[in-house]
Parts: sequence; C-alpha cells; structure tokens
Amino acid sequence: MEVAAVIIRWFHLIAAFTLLGGLIFMNVVLTPAVGAKGIPPQFIRLMGMQRFKRYAWISMVTLVITGFMIAFVALRDVEAPLGTPYGIALLIKIILVFLMIAVTALNSLIYGPKLVEGAPKPKEEPSTDVTVLQGRIVILSYVNLTLGFGILLMVAILNFASKT
Repeated sequence: MEVAAVIIRWFHLIAAFTLLGGLIFMNVVLTPAVGAKGIPPQFIRLMGMQRFKRYAWISMVTLVITGFMIAFVALRDVEAPLGTPYGIALLIKIILVFLMIAVTALNSLIYGPKLVEGAPKPKEEPSTDVTVLQGRIVILSYVNLTLGFGILLMVAILNFASKT
C-alpha cells in the first residue's frame, strides 16, 4: 500500500472521528449532563455549537477532499460504478454527506448566529423565538448525528463491496 494512500485514509478517519465523536458528545453527553444541573438548554447548545463548529467545518472539508481522493482511486478500476454495489453505496454516501453539510450550514451559519443574537441574559427567560430556534437546532443536531451513522453504514457497505 502506498504511503500517500495511508496518509489520506488516516486524515479521512481522523476527520470522521472528530466530527461524529463531537456530535455524539454534544447530543448524548454535554446537553443532558449540563441540562441536569439546571442550566438552560439554549446556553448549553450555544456553548457547544460555538466551540465545535470550527472543528466540524474543518472535519467536513477534510472529509470531502480526502473522500474525493479515495473514491477517485477506487473508481478507476470500475467500468460502470452505478451498476455495482460499491457505486450505489458510494452514491448514497455522497448524498448523505451533502445533506449533512446542508444541515450543518443551516445550524452554524443561520440558526447559530440567530441564537447568539437572541440569547437571554443570565436569569432572564428565553423568548418564544429563542425557544423555537433552540428546538430546531436540537432536532437538526440529531438529524446530523443520524446522517453520520448512515454514512458509517455506507462505509461498512463500501468496505464489504470492495472485497467482493
């Protein structure tokens, strides 16, 4: 195996672990743990989003670039990629990746700044708009986590399909 291919896959895996691990941490650990301490969810979500979004975007850009490189090499040997299980799984994975990018963009570029702008001061009750916005962000965070697991499923199928 070529050294360059190993390095590209390594960066791809590091980026995938960073992105999915961060989503799992925010959705499964941080929000419930801090929320149980009585801190309003909009502050938790805001803290987590603001700190994680830079890593999420770096991870996604890395995944797209390295994923393109990996797919380019893998598809050189396939005559009709969409006619193979590998090609179908790759197409589904690409669609899921673009959906994940769209959801992340909506959360971090549109809803996140609106949440920062409308966040209540300490000991203030959040407005109805902030509460609705928070709900949308939470739902989209779980959608992103689900998309991430779907992408991992496609990776498992791709791995299996490449060996058959």
